[in-house]
Amino acid sequence: MNLAAIDIGSNAMRLLIAEPRIINNELQVKKISLVRVPLRLGETVFTTGKITDVKRDMLSKSLKAYKHLMEVYDVQDFRAVATSAMREAKNGRAIIQYLEKETGVKIELISGKEEAEIVKETFSSTHLEPDRTYLYIDVGGGSTELSFIKNGIPLRSKSFKIGTVRVLKDLVNESLWGDLEQWVINNMPKRGKVIALGSGGNINNLVKLLSNTLTPRNLSREQLDVFYTEMQPMSIKDRIERFGFKNDRADVIEPATKIYCKVMAWANIDDIVVPKIGVADGIVIGLYNKLQLEQPEL
Repeated sequence: MNLAAIDIGSNAMRLLIAEPRIINNELQVKKISLVRVPLRLGETVFTTGKITDVKRDMLSKSLKAYKHLMEVYDVQDFRAVATSAMREAKNGRAIIQYLEKETGVKIELISGKEEAEIVKETFSSTHLEPDRTYLYIDVGGGSTELSFIKNGIPLRSKSFKIGTVRVLKDLVNESLWGDLEQWVINNMPKRGKVIALGSGGNINNLVKLLSNTLTPRNLSREQLDVFYTEMQPMSIKDRIERFGFKNDRADVIEPATKIYCKVMAWANIDDIVVPKIGVADGIVIGLYNKLQLEQPEL
């Protein structure tokens, strides 16, 4: 059974086609195809408040291509969601209506809280240690989602309008950074060590580049700090040549690293684990669970 997720973010738009499987009594998501289109919706939305006709047409073409791919892979069910940039666009709902009419793809406009709920679906498959508290950090183009998790259950969650595209556009003031810092400090557990969980395309690129081994997939705050100090003054061209980043990754990787480093420092966390989780994975798991509930009892 193949299922699919379409995640329309502020920096990129992704299609994940996957096959959920039960292996050793655990639900695992076997990725069959992952397609990413760097639309950068946030570039115009966060400065002008609107999605341009050019971006709208790119969305339409991408969705039509995604539909064809889903047909080729015989996808049984899918869900498409839009997050920060589409939420904030004055013409966001009109764009969604236009896209549904043009492509036949129904898009759900979800809040930061709903985004966190979707990701929560993945926690059961990340082998979190019982009685250990985790700080989940998901850095996107338009926002950063934070959740303190224990026993696979989010205790406290919040979405902040601090994302890679916003930082690049110089749209994050000191007050916003201060709000993020205070929330982290005020919600830190009084006892016990907290481990960071990282999510997002940037942290996945960082763990591939900096980690000595992919099992476990983790990084130290020191590694991130050293890398940020080295990378920050470099040009986009130099980052591409030195580290092998794609052109659309070479700029956003800097603010992303900065956000992870700041949050980990405020939380006094030394290490970050990077499981393969995200919004698209959560959508697929949610679809699978929904289909299982709908199965008639034998």
